[in-house]
Amino acid sequence: MAKRRKGLSQKNINAIVGILIALAGAYIAKNHMGSEGENFNSVQLVSVYDGDTFTVNLPCESDTMCKNAKVRVNAIDCAEMKTEDICEKAAAKKAQKFSENFLHGGEIQLLNCTKDKYFRLLCDVEVNSVSLAQELLKNKLAVEYHGKTKQKIDWCKFK
Repeated sequence: MAKRRKGLSQKNINAIVGILIALAGAYIAKNHMGSEGENFNSVQLVSVYDGDTFTVNLPCESDTMCKNAKVRVNAIDCAEMKTEDICEKAAAKKAQKFSENFLHGGEIQLLNCTKDKYFRLLCDVEVNSVSLAQELLKNKLAVEYHGKTKQKIDWCKFK
């Protein structure tokens, strides 16, 4: 007769972790997000991943839920950092630098925040009452995006 191993398998551990992440996201959505979305003022910037994604510390009490919160800018899409396309990578770095400078320009406000499919905060982002999304669009560093299928952009020609 085969021996049974003690403890949980890696597959079971991964399943449990996935369930816990889903429950944490549901908890945040239920307890910290109204139907209109939540607003956060005096947000502390931690890092900027690309033009439309960054990490912040939120002004709330839960270290688990409020520290190193990932934020995605609502209604836009910027070039991706993880790409083989040279033009897209260059556009992504330019958008990242623009967003980093913009977010360091004053008090960050996250408005109308909800959760996206990856459990990131999906927010309208403003600094000194100026919209990051609008500035990225105006500077040709982003395209409008409202979920679903992303449009294919030729970042070499997009100017």
